[in-house]
Amino acid sequence: MAKSTVYSTILGLSLIFLLNTVPVSASQIFKAACTKPDCGFTAELCMGPSNTSDYIVGYCTGCGKVVYLEYLREGHLPVARLKGREKPPKPAAQSWDPGTGKAVSLYKCPSCKKPFKSMYSENDFKYCPKCGSQVKVESTGKFID
Repeated sequence: MAKSTVYSTILGLSLIFLLNTVPVSASQIFKAACTKPDCGFTAELCMGPSNTSDYIVGYCTGCGKVVYLEYLREGHLPVARLKGREKPPKPAAQSWDPGTGKAVSLYKCPSCKKPFKSMYSENDFKYCPKCGSQVKVESTGKFID
């Protein structure tokens, strides 16, 4: 077998392996858990865009849970389950955060309609909403599309 054929075969097999092990575009699942032993707070966070949609993620104090506003990813063909959500939702309000010096967006919770602050990454979830202690966030190693 010629050298170029061997290299082509190895490259092809490597690409197949990578495509089967790493999602092209999938939301990653994280577990957030309070570090205070007697608190017991845990939550699952789905962060990042999937193949068809993107999310605004936050914690709603009114519902006491992590909430999601899902919408169609820009440039993607329409999907029936996202009808009416072709564009990102507009914030209900904005406020200035003196800790970061940046404006923060507040959105309406899809369940109770109370405002929640969006999180841009799993690293934004630093403190327990139940007791105020630090939260440890770890990847579950799972992805969803």
